[in-house]
Order: sequence, then structure tokens, then C-alpha cells
Amino acid sequence: NYKDDKTEFRWFNAGFNQNSKIFTLDSFSFNPTLSRESFLSKLTFQKDYINGGTGAIQIGPIDIDKYSKDMVLDIDCIKVDNPYLNDYKDKSLPFAAGTIKPLPANMIKKIPFQISVDTIKLNNAKVDYTDVSEKTKMPGTIPVTRLAANLFNIKNYNLTATDSLSIHAYGYVMDTVWVRLRVKESYTDSLGGFLMTVRLKPGDVTVLNPVLIPLASVKLISGQFDTINMRAVGREYLSLGEMKMF
Repeated sequence: NYKDDKTEFRWFNAGFNQNSKIFTLDSFSFNPTLSRESFLSKLTFQKDYINGGTGAIQIGPIDIDKYSKDMVLDIDCIKVDNPYLNDYKDKSLPFAAGTIKPLPANMIKKIPFQISVDTIKLNNAKVDYTDVSEKTKMPGTIPVTRLAANLFNIKNYNLTATDSLSIHAYGYVMDTVWVRLRVKESYTDSLGGFLMTVRLKPGDVTVLNPVLIPLASVKLISGQFDTINMRAVGREYLSLGEMKMF
């Protein structure tokens, strides 16, 4: 384990097999050092309170010789079982205008050593995102469960105009509605451009009530949606797109 004034990390049964060149962990977790109540009490602007963890992790094969000689970390695949992430934000606090958060490709480019990973596979992931409404002061949580995601071409060196980060994922919103996400983001676009498509299968709109009631004071009595499709193009200062819902 490791702990500083911001975050505590814990991991169990770490090991490396010299023959297979594969690194393994039984589990991993991270939590803010402060409790959520203490964290929120110190804020003057909106900020996410995030914690998470995983089950078993397998990383490799890893080219150890290349890392020893050139400080370049080349990894074939990273497999993560049962990862979870909890994100809590109090939107009754003022928004910190002017803060630009880097998109995934730029975050990867800021890693302080050279790295290349062909594929990251997340199996049976879960994400809970909670908002505290600015108007109702009530929290509403959107869970995405049974989430499977593959990330391709994760790298931060020898980048060319054709290099892009790709994300393919599907899961269940409110543990009920099937949703598919596709993202492709260029590593060399100076505007941080990315393409995103989202598709939802048919479902019952009332499954959204646990979110709509606390956040918008709205309750849906009945209804069905046939399909939802969204396609968007995002850049650092401008995004545009279209959503169709029947």
C-alpha cells in the first residue's frame, strides 16, 4: 500500500513471471485520503470525488530488456477483471470556468515515460456517476453495469498522423438499457479532435426515474423508446452532433 495527503493505494499479491514476462495482481484499489464529507467541505468550486478498484489484473508480455535499455515500456495486452469506479460531484457549488480537462489522448501523451500498449481489456466493469442537483440539492446516480471495454493503440511516442486512440465499449445503463459506445481520437490533432457514436437498444423510459426524480423533479409514468442513436464530433473549443430518439 501507499498513502499520501491526497490518495491511498492498495494492491495484493503482485508478481512477475520472468519466463512469460507477465505481471499479475490479485486486486487493486484507490481511495481519497479524506472522507467524502471532509473533501466536499473544503471545496469552493465543483470537483469530482473519485474512488475505484479492480479484481485480477494481467499485464504483458512486457519487453523488460527494452525498458532497461531505452526506458520504453512496450506491452502487448492489459486485462482487468471487475473494475469499478465511483464518481461523485456536487453541482450546487460554483462551476470552475476556464478549466480545460485533457481528453484521453492528451492524458496518455502526458505520461512521463514512453509507453505503448496494443490493447487494454476491461471485463465486467461498473461505473456509478452521482450528481447533486444545483436546483433540487438532491443526489441522483446513473449506474452503468456489465460493462465490457476494449482500448486500442495506447501510446505516447513515435506518433504519426494516422495514429488514433480507439475505444469500443458496451454495457447497461441503470443495469437495464443496453448501450454501445465507440470513440476514436487522434493523437496528433492540435484541437484534440475525436469522433463518438452511441447507440441504445429499445427500453422502458421509466427506468430513468431514479435519476430524473432527484435531479429534475420529473417522474415518467409510462413510455418506451425504440432506439437512440447519437453521433458527435468534438474538439477543444467546439463540438457538434446529432441525436435521434424514436
